[in-house]
Amino acid sequence: MNSKANPILIEISKQLPDSIQTFKDIQEPKSYEDIVAQARKEIFCLRDMERSMEDGQSAKTFLRQNGYLFLLENSDEEDEKEERMRLLGTLQLIAELSEELAED
Repeated sequence: MNSKANPILIEISKQLPDSIQTFKDIQEPKSYEDIVAQARKEIFCLRDMERSMEDGQSAKTFLRQNGYLFLLENSDEEDEKEERMRLLGTLQLIAELSEELAED
């Protein structure tokens, strides 16, 4: 089943910038499992942008490749922190809802 079937997921995704891959995956639509996996990767990288992913890729590189250039180029540290927290909350909601929908 795909995300197009769930208007709540689509509505929540509107809180994300349209450059972010999770937003694009919901709009395409991709499977709920794919959306969960992508959102979780973005959450992992946003929590600590200095870490590396399992494949050795840096979190910043992953974020850059997945539409987060606007965040990485933000020169105001306080604004960047607030935006990261907002994005983390939205992505968490999306991941949890998509996980539940995948089980149905």
